[in-house]
Amino acid sequence: MIEIKNENGDVIYTVDADTLSGANLRWANLRGADLREADLSGADLRWADLRWADLREADLSGANLSGADLRAKQHISQIHGGRHIIVAINDDVRIGCKRKSLAEWLETFEAVGKDSGYSTAQIAEYKIYLKAIAAVLEARSVEARS
Repeated sequence: MIEIKNENGDVIYTVDADTLSGANLRWANLRGADLREADLSGADLRWADLRWADLREADLSGANLSGADLRAKQHISQIHGGRHIIVAINDDVRIGCKRKSLAEWLETFEAVGKDSGYSTAQIAEYKIYLKAIAAVLEARSVEARS
């Protein structure tokens, strides 16, 4: 169960995590909410407060995160590739409906791409995206150690 709060912290709506696909959560206060495995695909999360929300394994494909406050220990990347959307929460990466750790993707992306019917150019494109996610996570790790 997720509690959606207003700017004063008052609970204004309670919803089952399984029913958030396409939801209008613009400006919602979801700070610290347990959104693990929630289906947030297509949800409008513009300007939502997602600080310290647990988004592990959440489906954020097609969600609008413009202006959302994502300050937390987690880093979220959403990339609209030529074939499928990539959603990465830290090193937990989902490409289309397939989910693997970033390390697993970097080892297997070529074989998975071929098995999934990706062209050589598409496989090269997704390699660039995966390496970019790895570089961003590395930069954030270096910054956190400083």
